[in-house]
Amino acid sequence: MKHVITLAICICACVTLNAQHELDGYENKESFLRWMIQDEKLLESMQPRHPMPMLVNSFPSYKLDTAIDVLWYRVTIDWYRPLLTRKDFRGPRKAECNVVMGIQGRDSMANVVVLDAVNLTIDSVFVSQVDMNTPETPVKFTHANGKLTVTVNAPLWRGNNVYMRIHYAVQRDDDAMNVWNKEDAAVNAIPGGSAFTFSQPEGARRFFPCNDVPHDKATFTTVVRVPKGYAAVSNGFEQGVVPDGDTAEKHIWAEGGLMPTYLFTVNAGEFINYKQTYTRKDGSTVPIANYHFAQDQNDSVYNATNALKNAQLWFESLEEKLGRYPFRTYGHVTVSPLPFGGMEHQTMSTINRYWLRGTAELGYVHELGHQWLGDLVTCATWADIWLNEGGASFTEALYGEYVKGPTSYAKVLRNKRDRYMRRGQAEPPVYDIPLANLFNEATTYNKSSWIYHMMRRMLGDSVFFPVLRSYIDKYKYDAAQTFQFKQHFVENVPNPPLSWDVFFDQWLIKQGHPEFAAVINMPESPQGATVPVRITVAQIQKAANVPVNFHVPLTLRVKWGSTWYDTTIVMTTPSIDVTYQFPNDGSTLSFPDPAAAASLIDPDESILCTRFAEVITGVDDESRASDIRLIGPTPARDHITLDIHEGSPLQASWLTADGKTVHEFVLESGLQVLDVSTLPAGVFFLHLERVGATTVFSVPVIH
Repeated sequence: MKHVITLAICICACVTLNAQHELDGYENKESFLRWMIQDEKLLESMQPRHPMPMLVNSFPSYKLDTAIDVLWYRVTIDWYRPLLTRKDFRGPRKAECNVVMGIQGRDSMANVVVLDAVNLTIDSVFVSQVDMNTPETPVKFTHANGKLTVTVNAPLWRGNNVYMRIHYAVQRDDDAMNVWNKEDAAVNAIPGGSAFTFSQPEGARRFFPCNDVPHDKATFTTVVRVPKGYAAVSNGFEQGVVPDGDTAEKHIWAEGGLMPTYLFTVNAGEFINYKQTYTRKDGSTVPIANYHFAQDQNDSVYNATNALKNAQLWFESLEEKLGRYPFRTYGHVTVSPLPFGGMEHQTMSTINRYWLRGTAELGYVHELGHQWLGDLVTCATWADIWLNEGGASFTEALYGEYVKGPTSYAKVLRNKRDRYMRRGQAEPPVYDIPLANLFNEATTYNKSSWIYHMMRRMLGDSVFFPVLRSYIDKYKYDAAQTFQFKQHFVENVPNPPLSWDVFFDQWLIKQGHPEFAAVINMPESPQGATVPVRITVAQIQKAANVPVNFHVPLTLRVKWGSTWYDTTIVMTTPSIDVTYQFPNDGSTLSFPDPAAAASLIDPDESILCTRFAEVITGVDDESRASDIRLIGPTPARDHITLDIHEGSPLQASWLTADGKTVHEFVLESGLQVLDVSTLPAGVFFLHLERVGATTVFSVPVIH
């Protein structure tokens, strides 16, 4: 059994610390961004490592550009000729298109409307102040530096609408819009021709003029002209297919749920529609439409039947925690070649054909999870992308928990932690990551999923999930910034174990994670009725822009005899001492993982951290006072930690192997962290002098 106890606990500040993946299982959109931006100098300039100041009692926000509000789009794309023509023979106009949109003014008055339009040839623009069924007026426009500026024929007042029709051509059939005819596709061993779009973060402007910001949501209607025999796929429901001559047809789709431009998708291909249905216990259903090449339905390598067989469980697991699926339909369109894993286009996720091999179930769950966290509620700015990707990554663990229990939940999160830890402290902050590093797997996905997990552990399921669901309901069909997410939890959980200001500052604005080191001191031959066991835990992280002192609810777990003891402390100091008085009954001390004493720290893995520990026996309290121990890590890359129990300061120096002094300094008692990052690789000696004694440690340094 377990006992939560407080046994002779003494908390004190003991020290002062100085401040290509495979495509299965995650989206890998970072590779797409690198593929899209070919100019390496430009890419480098877009990826600064940007430490941000610690904020007190606040969280940053961005002023949104709300000059206009696009209410609806009707996008028409003609892919008939591109799908029948090799890439090399398509000429400068890759696709003939037009877009009609209804726009509402949000400023007091405007004479122009500014839209995003990149790599597009704008042919003409027509405007109506009534609707697009009344006579339209051709108007003047300018197109430069990625902006289409349209002069409206009457002032656009706040709250008034204007209707616009733009005829244009797409200049490129890569990046945001990809078209592969049969011959092009065959070169890559793809069984048929296809076309697809990808818009996140700012690709929509590359295939239609639009207000390309994540906070402006609209409804969409799509008309796609393709050769007969091809399927066309977009968001929402297919409204019908209209013949266009003997060899072409137009497919019409509509999505009535508000969505931003980056979640808009247009696809076409020689696809079949593999239909599934999610059925709830109350008998209600959600149709699932899966579009892929016919040979991939039951192939020995690409097998949609196998890859999609657990769709019912995906929905069940996420509805249990996040609430009812928010849209009327769902589906997948599987395309290739694709330089990333998947993309959560609203109601119709785009999937890499690779996932049909059956090794990427969590990738499918991730995209479904986005329908709540990312689609229904969208990040209002790209600074807030962690809300989307961290939330969807967290749902992967929720699915594991639903089908296989807590062990699977922990395994999914442990895998994400390990991926983040490859560079750990060197990764940038989660919040406001540079645009070109937006899909940084380590932080945007993995660390961010742990932020959701740590909130769950701190609050408990009975509090966390109802508040998360109420946040989703509050901002449904809208967009939210991080400060609004935080404020929602502040309003609903005003007295958490750890201040929300501190939590969001240290985990989102600052970078890194805590590194815990523990020393467990036990007498070898205890006298009396009890056995004193002292555990000292210190945070030893040391890196630029990483807090020297994370505030965390920290649990220590030990076993004495047959009884488990948990001690949970909100750690707000760099170091803590916990003293237990166990019964002197001949029992021995053990830990959750018998092979690792470090498992006594945060045994339930509720904190994103690293841990190590050392058990010291055979030293009583009196002789212990003059002891100095090196507790690792060695060989050292960045730092080492000393456990010093000495009343007076120590004179310390680093010596080279041939005895030359590199650096001299003074050390006080307690757990001390020494920086070795400035030392070259090699073997050094740490020379420590105190009255009447000298201690020397050999420290190999590697980088």
